[in-house]
Parts: sequence; structure tokens; C-alpha cells
Amino acid sequence: MHDQGRNAEAEWWLRAAAEHGHGEALHTLGVLLAQRKQYQESERWLWEAVHQHIDGAEEFLESVIRLREITQDVEELRNEARNGDWDAAFALAELLRSLDELKEAERWWHRAAHAGHPEATLRHGFLLFVVRGEHEDGKPWLRLAANSGNVEATYWLWLNLGMQKRMRESLQLITLAARAGHLDAAEHLRKRNEP
Repeated sequence: MHDQGRNAEAEWWLRAAAEHGHGEALHTLGVLLAQRKQYQESERWLWEAVHQHIDGAEEFLESVIRLREITQDVEELRNEARNGDWDAAFALAELLRSLDELKEAERWWHRAAHAGHPEATLRHGFLLFVVRGEHEDGKPWLRLAANSGNVEATYWLWLNLGMQKRMRESLQLITLAARAGHLDAAEHLRKRNEP
């Protein structure tokens, strides 16, 4: 039925088999529900599959539990961010990035950067400058982050200004970043000063 595209019927039979304790059906139903992000119900069936010692059920159950917890974290952070907690907005963006939900992550970095969050300012500037190649749009955000003492932003602003052949200012920035312990900046200066 599934191969014929009769998914609703296939799930009905799968559920009937799972309710009667069929181990593979328990596992398969748990996987199907997890794919639809119905994590709590998925866990219920996977626990049964684990009790029946079905291969792969325990590992998949652990993954589903992690996904459910992450989903709860995302929702909590999203609620806090909507209420103007910019630390939560930044944390949400970072979590979304780790989940490959980049468009939403970018929106939260943008919003937090506009609210003055220093790390979000760096991320937003980096996104514009490095990822999108929008050098002029990224520069003011990198400058804001660098002026707030962010060493990573200082490094990327150095690169931005260097590309614009603003050598004196870029040398000052790379020197600042190196003195603050940025390893790539220190390596660049070491190579630059080699005879």
C-alpha cells in the first residue's frame, strides 16, 4: 500500500499491527511518526520496540528523544525572543543554524543585531560580508561588533578593509586582533613580517 501511494491505509494497517505488539510494526510506526515530527507519540511506540529488543529501536529512540528536547528548546527560545529577549534570539539563531534552518536563523540574527546584541551583530555582518559577498552591507555591522571589542569581528573587518585597499586601517585591525589572541591574525602578521 505504501509503495502504491496509499499512505493512509498503510499507516492504518501498520498501527493495527503495532497495537497487537508486532515488533517491526512498532519500530516502523515510531520512525514514521518521528519523520512527521510527532515525537511524543513516536517515543511511545519505540519504547515498546525497545522492550521487544528490535534491532535499531534503542538508537532511534535516543535520537527521537534528543529531537523532542531540541524542539522544545527551540519553542521556548522562540517565545522568549518574540518577547524581546535578544540573548534568547541569538541562542535561537545559533540552535537553528545547527539544525540547518538557516533562513530563520538569519532572521533572528538580523533582529538581534538591530537591537544591539554584540554576537548577533558579528553573525549578521559575517553573513552579509562572507556568505553573501555583500561587502559594503556587511562592513558597518562588522565595525559595530569590532568597536564593542569582538576580536573575531576585528579580524573580518580587517579582511573587508584590506579588500578595499585601505591598508593603514586594515593593518591596525589585524594588529589589534593578533594582540587580542586571534590565531589567524597572528599567523598573518608573522608571515607578513617574514623576510
